[in-house]
Amino acid sequence: QANMINIGVAKFDKTEYEGNFTITGLPNVDDALMEFKVKKFTTDYKDLNAIALNTIPSNFKQLGKITYEGQFDGFYNDFVTYGKLQTALGNFDSDLNLKFKNGLNNATYSGKLKTDLFKIKHFLPEANIDDIAFDLKMKGIGLNPKTYKLNLEGIVNQVRFNNYLYKNIEAKGELQPSLFSGIAKIRDPHLNLDFEGDFSTKGKVPEANFNAKIVNADLGALGFDTSEQNIKGTFVINFKGKTLDDAIGTIGGKNVIIYRNNKTVNIADIMLSSLILDNNKKELKVKSEILDASITGKYTLSKLDISLMHLLHQLIPIYFNKPKQELPNEDFVFSIYLKEPEAVTSLYQPKLSLTTLQANGNYKSADQSLSLITQNELIQYDGYQINNLKLNANKKPLRFFFC
Repeated sequence: QANMINIGVAKFDKTEYEGNFTITGLPNVDDALMEFKVKKFTTDYKDLNAIALNTIPSNFKQLGKITYEGQFDGFYNDFVTYGKLQTALGNFDSDLNLKFKNGLNNATYSGKLKTDLFKIKHFLPEANIDDIAFDLKMKGIGLNPKTYKLNLEGIVNQVRFNNYLYKNIEAKGELQPSLFSGIAKIRDPHLNLDFEGDFSTKGKVPEANFNAKIVNADLGALGFDTSEQNIKGTFVINFKGKTLDDAIGTIGGKNVIIYRNNKTVNIADIMLSSLILDNNKKELKVKSEILDASITGKYTLSKLDISLMHLLHQLIPIYFNKPKQELPNEDFVFSIYLKEPEAVTSLYQPKLSLTTLQANGNYKSADQSLSLITQNELIQYDGYQINNLKLNANKKPLRFFFC
């Protein structure tokens, strides 16, 4: 047995130890039972990797200088530790049991971990989150950033995603690289949501399959809209995609309330579906008591307004200036049955007013050709008015026919 009290040790280049320790079972290191009362322990990746016989993953370099104060009891590869850990990326309070007899890739660990701030994206570059603060109970397998599996429960005080810092999250579930599966409650100032399901970024595009009850979501503040837009409702979501432009799957909503442009719209039931067809064509459908619509072909939803303004400029150049944005490459057919026009226009195009509208047609941006069949009793836009419109129009390059 070895006992040492009030010692100071300097070893390697950056490693220092100050404190008391007892080791029983020497000279057999594997069976040596250790008890450390650490006043101060400092090291870095280079020294730590040498101590651990070159088994520490390279991303630990990002932690910089590592300082620990606390208690360590057990064997070198099976121990309990509690104390305070300081790194260049953030500080932790820990009470953990770690076992790595079969290597760090197969290590098992459990206990409690708390941090006021950790820059996780510097430590795990593949992570889609950063600036995280939490107080969690955890149980996991593996310390390899590509293969770990972690069950956790507790509070996430904050986490940055999509350039927004979310706050006040309760979470319980399983976390793997680029995957969360479980339940969460978010009580952020701009998002009040209950979530159950999974969210994955393993593939080229994110995939989500979950149920969500949204008490309030301010899409503008969260970075999903350029204007203030608040949404409430219950949703069932199954989709892949980074944006609505490349999304595949379905989004169903019940008792949805949308507030935008100082207007409120209630939707009892709505279903949105998106499919990829042959020849890189897509199909998007919306069905609700307000609107039934579909678009099929090659299109980019976020750029449809640009195509429309290019078309209007070509038809009526005196009233519509040529858009600064380049004309998108689009070729699609469409169908619209707008049952309650004001519910849509008041939110997204307040200058436009019209009665119930049905329209069918097709559009090709390459030659700005358009076919449109529609009828409407009244259309008003920015002071202009059209009454009793019945339109059968065909626009070809340099020609426009209608009746």
